[in-house]
Amino acid sequence: MKNEPDEILTETLADLYLKQGMKVKARRIYEKLLERTPDDFRLMRKIELTHSSGSEAPESSQSQHSEDGICGNTRNETVEKKIGLLKKLLERLTG
Repeated sequence: MKNEPDEILTETLADLYLKQGMKVKARRIYEKLLERTPDDFRLMRKIELTHSSGSEAPESSQSQHSEDGICGNTRNETVEKKIGLLKKLLERLTG
């Protein structure tokens, strides 16, 4: 995704990836979008959905591997990232 232009990183594309069971790709886009709008709780919820297990998700059988075969974020890294985003949001709200 590093070489993809920003204009195709849309919530709609991420939603389509999520519906197709490509949770890692969807999560990456949602996280990039959340960096732009860190107070978007709707995006935070969608990121949480990418971590839930579901029968429609072929990635659940891939353990922690992404579609391109590179090891993805561990659960702890994801939690730390969420904490960081929440801290940024708190800073923005409190001044």
